[in-house]
Amino acid sequence: MIMLGNYTLTTSKMQIEETPLARFRRLIEEQYMQNPTGCGNSFGEILCHELHTQKLTFTRIAEKWNISLEILGELICDHCKRLGGDPEEALKNAVEKLANSNPNYSQNYSQASSREKGVDVTP
Repeated sequence: MIMLGNYTLTTSKMQIEETPLARFRRLIEEQYMQNPTGCGNSFGEILCHELHTQKLTFTRIAEKWNISLEILGELICDHCKRLGGDPEEALKNAVEKLANSNPNYSQNYSQASSREKGVDVTP
């Protein structure tokens, strides 16, 4: 058995199997492709759209996507790992970039972050 990113290659059967996280991500992306929001089609763009544009909490996103908070936490953790580097630095840079393009963003982000305190989404 060989791991290839989100997929497992079983050499005896030459079959590629999708990991559970890859499946959730793909299904979410497909839902947004069928009902476009104009935010883009990648999981990262969709997640940012729901958090920062729609101002949904983690709980509301999990409900909207019909997944548990634990699965959402795993998806977000996986997304941050894919960004590479230091996740805190990446988040800081993203917030600064958005704040420069939208003066109300940093205030909205702070309010959304404070609403999420106390919600444990770690797997």
